[in-house]
Amino acid sequence: MNGNTSLLCIIALCLLAAISALEVLRWCIYWVLLSASMLLRRSPARLGACGRIGARALFSGSFNDKSPLPQPVDEALRGVGQVVFCNSAGSGALILAGLGVGDPYLAAMAAVGATSATAAAKLGGLDASSGLCGYNGTLVGCAFAVFLGTSAPVTLAATVAGAAATPFVSRAIAPLCGSAPQFTLAFNAVALSALALVRPLAAKTAEASPDVVAAAATGVTDLLLAPLTGVGQIFLVESPLSGALLLGAIGVYSPMCALATLSGSSIGAAVGAIVDAPAADIAAGLWGYNPVSPHVE
Repeated sequence: MNGNTSLLCIIALCLLAAISALEVLRWCIYWVLLSASMLLRRSPARLGACGRIGARALFSGSFNDKSPLPQPVDEALRGVGQVVFCNSAGSGALILAGLGVGDPYLAAMAAVGATSATAAAKLGGLDASSGLCGYNGTLVGCAFAVFLGTSAPVTLAATVAGAAATPFVSRAIAPLCGSAPQFTLAFNAVALSALALVRPLAAKTAEASPDVVAAAATGVTDLLLAPLTGVGQIFLVESPLSGALLLGAIGVYSPMCALATLSGSSIGAAVGAIVDAPAADIAAGLWGYNPVSPHVE
């Protein structure tokens, strides 16, 4: 980890802290206004045009509902954002940019996956407007970029096909889930099926040397930045700088959501340290990405 990257990550954390403080202030103002309206026995809807505009600014996600982008682009970018529960094309675009810093190839496949899944859903008559048909395809692109182990054209074709299947896999398994949310079941079904067929990790496992793994140096800075790396690992990117940028992208949509994301990853890293997990695994963010979802939900 070089000094410049560490400095950028520290700056990003300071910005996130500032955004979180503003979010707390926003909700304090909300409760003050709510208490005042109750004391005055006036409904917030009767506070006038300025009151209604202020309420939307305070409580609706900071005007993220509308986008000037063409509808297909907007829906695909929302699919990227929905991986971390952000129904925002702007957040989706910033997430792709953050991924591109850590792994441009993966970012490209993520964009292809989101686009393919969204287009397939629309052709199949599904509602893709909120991005809920695109996030599984985004993750398929990320997984294939990292694990498939094939040439770029083959990976591209597999991403297009696999991502396009996810909306229909999701629809097929919906009755089995009942009222429970599906989240990433469609992504898991498609990605694990493809990886089980190709088995790209078999050769790598046989060639792996414990001495080489043990030789990887893990510094204190790497461990301190593990929560950020864990955020990046949501998209299979091992980069604290990407993780910091992803937090910023989430914070644009919801500062509290970004704070919950960082909190979940931090707790996961702390648990790894408590149970004496390998320091290299903690620093790589492998203990941080899973606890994020329960915190954000």
